[in-house]
Amino acid sequence: MASRTTRRGTRYRRVVGAMLLALIVAASASCSSDDDQDTAAEDKPSESDADCDPARPTPDGLDQPETFSYGGVDRTYLLAVPDDYDGETADPLVLNLHGFGGSAETHGNRTQMAAKGTARGYVVVTPDALGVPGFQNWNFTRDPGGADDFGFIDALLTDLTDRLCIDEDRVYVAGHSNGSAFTGFLSCEPPYRFAAAAMVSAFIPSTCAVAEASPSVIAIHGTADPGVPYEGGLVVGGPATIPPALATLDAYRDHYDCDPTPAEEEVQPNVQRKAYTGCFNGAEAVLYTVVGGGHDWPDFATDTVLDFFDAHPGD
Repeated sequence: MASRTTRRGTRYRRVVGAMLLALIVAASASCSSDDDQDTAAEDKPSESDADCDPARPTPDGLDQPETFSYGGVDRTYLLAVPDDYDGETADPLVLNLHGFGGSAETHGNRTQMAAKGTARGYVVVTPDALGVPGFQNWNFTRDPGGADDFGFIDALLTDLTDRLCIDEDRVYVAGHSNGSAFTGFLSCEPPYRFAAAAMVSAFIPSTCAVAEASPSVIAIHGTADPGVPYEGGLVVGGPATIPPALATLDAYRDHYDCDPTPAEEEVQPNVQRKAYTGCFNGAEAVLYTVVGGGHDWPDFATDTVLDFFDAHPGD
């Protein structure tokens, strides 16, 4: 991931946002011993070499939704920390975004990101979008009548990195459907927090103005997605069209100045991986194609996304 101080320029394209809003709404509507103790003590940082000094303790009430006030509105999110979180050793963080009509609870249950992420040492935060039940969505088009979700996420992550011992070079974002589109836009927004981004069921073209501001990306997309067409074409419920997923991946290759020849393999039955490496600043662009897959979060997705995040430790 490039230095945050070198990233400039406008990152947001309203025309792409308007197109994807119709896309994601339509898609969502159509589919959801003593020696051991001594060793452990040696592994903990001393007071002089702790990443966070003073230590930042584990918040209370992690079994309940947390509340964060932004813009005069109380927003909710779920927070999970590793069992060995000590407040002194900086841990990476994953932001996990649900799709249209979803919630932090349902998305967390579906993805198991908190359980699997914390087992690997990640802090996992899963926020709720605003909206009436069944229509909650992330306002990635910046509709002036909608929530300032870009501001909310920035403020929430600032609060969490202030209160918890977080490795700010290893902050990641993953999303599904409407949350996937938001992930694509969010990863190109100041202050450029994310070392890598994962998009499931909505693979959008990069909105980063320059390669220096572009995080590594992984996408997972089903060929039989009923609302976000893998092959591209007319958006259900609207006049806009989207490019094919493979064309989007190739656009990342060009934008990131990657090696022109991709690595391709079938990683499991009906799941094909195509990856561009050798990109600017060591970034990668990877697409997993699920042959016959629909508009869902595949069973393999969480482990695959976390493997990708593990492989991209940031600056």
